[in-house]
Amino acid sequence: MACSGEGNPAVLLLGGRAAAWKPIQIEINRFTRTCVFDHMASSPNRLTTEQIANNAHSLVKDGQVTAPYILVGFSVGGYIARLFTKSYPEEVAGMVLLDSSHEDQNARFLLALPPETSKECQELKDYRAGLQGRQVIQIAPQISLDFEASAMQVRTLGQDLGNLPLMVLTAGRSEWPDCFPPEVHQQLDQAWLDMQKDLAGLSTNSTHQVAEESGHSFAEQPGMVIDAIQRVVQAVRAGEGGSIP
Repeated sequence: MACSGEGNPAVLLLGGRAAAWKPIQIEINRFTRTCVFDHMASSPNRLTTEQIANNAHSLVKDGQVTAPYILVGFSVGGYIARLFTKSYPEEVAGMVLLDSSHEDQNARFLLALPPETSKECQELKDYRAGLQGRQVIQIAPQISLDFEASAMQVRTLGQDLGNLPLMVLTAGRSEWPDCFPPEVHQQLDQAWLDMQKDLAGLSTNSTHQVAEESGHSFAEQPGMVIDAIQRVVQAVRAGEGGSIP
């Protein structure tokens, strides 16, 4: 864990590689403290997001980072943020979900795909097969993430975030292989947008925005990521029940 900047509430950046967060972290440090986490060889070498959430909690406690926190979950980091909140609800003041994974995404993407045909491209065949298999994601050298086990952990939460300040930012530019037919692109995009709307529905105090020009990494519009985080920081500083400006 590497922390920098000053101010409260501290922002915990979850998911993705630590190095990729650096430009965002520098900007957030202009208005509050941030902490970013890196995965290193450990035992077991195959983790779930619940284990990562508990590891992150241990690190902030050992590092004497003052609660409550704002959790920023990118991609599968959304799972980490939600599991952290379930285990330590009194320590979470707000949340930002950045093109976050959804616990039912594999099943919903499968439903969005047309029946298999002999004419479809190999990439589509492989994608369909991957959705039905047990996905293991390499997140660092010698460290992998059990995606399906992690999704199951989130699925059992039955989570209601109450009026927790929540920003959901969704990438608006899809990155499906070119050989996917246009109607498949459209159906998958709509399925993803519907899942992102589900995530926004976790809190009665939420705002959902689409970064129309961005792919999954938001590299094209990092300012929208920084703005989303700052808006939740402002809501938290406004006091209990503060609405997102």
